[in-house]
Amino acid sequence: MFNFGWKTKAIGFVVLLAVGFAYSLYAKEQNAGYAKAPQVGDVYTVKLKSFFPSDNQSSYPYGVMKIESVQNGQVTFNIASARFGNAKSVRKSLSADGGKPDFYSGDTLDVEVDTLAGLVESDGITDISR
Repeated sequence: MFNFGWKTKAIGFVVLLAVGFAYSLYAKEQNAGYAKAPQVGDVYTVKLKSFFPSDNQSSYPYGVMKIESVQNGQVTFNIASARFGNAKSVRKSLSADGGKPDFYSGDTLDVEVDTLAGLVESDGITDISR
């Protein structure tokens, strides 16, 4: 029915790439803004190696942390019980199980607020949901 030429397909592909690139820049700017002004309840998707340098479980590099408190320039995160192999599995788990009481382990981590924006820039923090 539709017979698009290769030029039309190539233009469509370039447009899709440009939209994807623009969205990733927007998301990174939004995450940086959230990191500069953290709030209790924010949920961070992170590369665990950025927070735990001695972590050697490279097959499950992603984790989830939720802000439990913000005081005196420090954020206290509650760390999720599970580790994840990729960002897609994090999103699936958060939507299915993120509200369950046992999703978070109860283990906490204190981080200086000033370091969060740098972790967004270096991709140690890959997403922040508010």
